[in-house]
Amino acid sequence: MIPGDGIGPELMLHVKEVFREPRRPVSLPSPRQACVPVDFEEVRVSSDAAEDDIQNAIMAIRRNRVALKGLSWCWGVPGPQPRPRGSPHNRPPAPH
Repeated sequence: MIPGDGIGPELMLHVKEVFREPRRPVSLPSPRQACVPVDFEEVRVSSDAAEDDIQNAIMAIRRNRVALKGLSWCWGVPGPQPRPRGSPHNRPPAPH
């Protein structure tokens, strides 16, 4: 698990809540829990991480063969561009 920046760590807390071991009998699962206990290896990497931290994260991903990544902020990578109102992409489909 790589929480990332911003709301990433909070988001990953909710992911852990969904996957944590139930505190009540399995016959009565919480609607918010998957009842699938997962042992998360948490690797701290943020947008200002050092090269060693990034290499540790890569090694953890290779070792576990899976990763859950939270949000990370990169100054050099542009985000999605908003569409202006009235754009054809924002209109609902025409009825048939």
